Formats: sequence, structure tokens, C-alpha cells
Amino acid sequence: MFRADVHDPQWYIDRAFKRAKEAALATRKSLEIKGYKRYQAIEIARINTIYQIIKNDIKRILDEFPPLESLPEFYQELIPLIVDWKQVKEALRRLALIIRLLNEWFERYRNKIKGTKNPNEMAKIRREFYGRVASLLKRNAKYFEILKEASRKLRNLPVIKNYPTVVIAGLPNVGKSTLLKKLTGSEPEIQPYPFTTKGLMIGYIETPYTKIQIIDTPGVLDRPFEEMNNIERQAVLAIKKLAHKIIYIFDVTETCGYPIEDQEKLFEQLRKEFNLNKENTIIYFSKTDIFKEEDWSKYSALSKKYKEFKQFTNSQELKEYLIQWVKKRKDLWV
Repeated sequence: MFRADVHDPQWYIDRAFKRAKEAALATRKSLEIKGYKRYQAIEIARINTIYQIIKNDIKRILDEFPPLESLPEFYQELIPLIVDWKQVKEALRRLALIIRLLNEWFERYRNKIKGTKNPNEMAKIRREFYGRVASLLKRNAKYFEILKEASRKLRNLPVIKNYPTVVIAGLPNVGKSTLLKKLTGSEPEIQPYPFTTKGLMIGYIETPYTKIQIIDTPGVLDRPFEEMNNIERQAVLAIKKLAHKIIYIFDVTETCGYPIEDQEKLFEQLRKEFNLNKENTIIYFSKTDIFKEEDWSKYSALSKKYKEFKQFTNSQELKEYLIQWVKKRKDLWV
């Protein structure tokens, strides 16, 4: 998806014309027939090569840009934030038109060549076909450029797999990456994400039923919304499309550098934007191994305040809960 190598029109013209020259030479060497039919075969081989090479190159581009509505909701939300999809659709429409014209022109010019016995007339017809094809591609140069730029921007989209997905949220340094490693038992994959330099960190819990995809979002779901621009906020909401469950981490020790008040503020913002509730949200209290007496008091107060949410202080118990959850949610994997 979106990994097409899109070039300028001249690149496709030069490539096709070079291959046409090679095809003509090969045809000339292989043919035993003589007279005008020999010239017909050579000229048809030339225009057929031009037609096939350019048509296939353009078709490869079209295949690399699937309809937006056919993609998972996450990508439907994310892609228009990165490129002007209306421009992309128009460019794809133009390239599809090029293929239709190539189909028509090839049939027409092949029949013209078949309809004459004059080698000079055949060469003239072939040159006219060459000229029309080259002119057609050059006239549409801006659409190749649009797709070239779009492909450059979209080729590094994060690879999100179709598994039940749990997204970890919380302010920086509260223990998100540590929890991800504990749950998955391995180093996470780092997938590029356009709105953070750190990318999405992804790991998987193996279960007897299906894998559970765990995503940490450094630089995305770890700062107040008022610090984000509109595009970044929309990118956060794109992640909403991924999450079957959210794990929000509180660090009551405040060794993360953020007071509890700030951590609660982000939680309340996410609660509003993501419609967090007891069905889709888990609260995890990190760093219990370094809790002091006052930390247990803060934990107790928060635990009571958010008592409607499922809560954990132990990563292994959380992992076991997620495995049982996905066992019941057959609709996510069967």
C-alpha cells in the first residue's frame, strides 16, 4: 500500500521507447517472412511494447493507491491529514484516463499499420503513435508529481495489523514502555507515525485465540490537548479508531515529573474525547515497587475516585485479564 515508485513522465517515455527499440530488433532477427508483412510485424511490435510498458507502469501506480474507503478506519482518518486526498483522487482519475486512451490508440494505430503495405507509411503511423503517447504523458506531468509526492509521504505509514488492539496512554515517563515490555515479553516494534518523532511502539501478546496488539503512543497520547495543533488533535482521534481498549497509566510517585493533577487532567481530556468508560478503559498504577506511604494514600484516593474503571497494579494480572477479555470477544478475531 502506497509504496509506488512514481517518476516523471519522461522516465516512462524513455523506458518504453528503449524497450520498443529492443523489441523491434528482436522481431527483425526472429522473423523469416519477407515483404510488407515483415515491416508490419516490426512496427506493431514497437507500438505494442510502448503500449504495454506504459500501461503496466501506470497500472502499478493505480494499484498502489487503493480507494480510501476500502482501508481500515484508522487509515481513513489519518491519510487526509497527511496529503490532499482530493488531489490524489483526481490524479488517479487522470492516470486511469491515460490507460483508456492508450487502449483506444493502440487498437487504432495497429489497425492503421495493418491497413497499409507501404513501409514508409507504417513508419509514419508508428511515429505519430509515439508522439501522441509522449505528449499525453507530458500534458499530465502535474498528476504524476502529485502521486510522486503523496507516495513519498505515505510510504512510511505505520503498519497496523488487524488484531484486537489495546492502546496505552499517559504522560511521559509514567511507565508506558515498561508496561508494554512486561505485557508482551519482548522489545516493541517501532512504527513511524507522522505526528511524532518517536513513532508508535507496538508489541503483541500471544494467546491461544489470537494475538493482542499493544500500542504505546509516545508523543501523541502523552500531552495535553491544548498543546497540540489541530492536525495533531485529529491524529489523536485517528488512534481512537484503533483502540478496542485503552490502558491509562497513573504514576502516583510523580517521579515521572508530572503531579497527579496533570495526570488527571490528561485522563479527563481523553475520557471526553475517547468516551472512556468502564467497558473500554483500564487504569494501571505503575511503579508500585517504589511506593512510599504517601503514595499508597494517593493511590487509594485515585482508586476510589475512579472506582467504576477496572484497575491493576500488577502487570501479570493485567495480562491475564486481557487474555480472558479477548477470549470472550470472539467478534474481534473469529
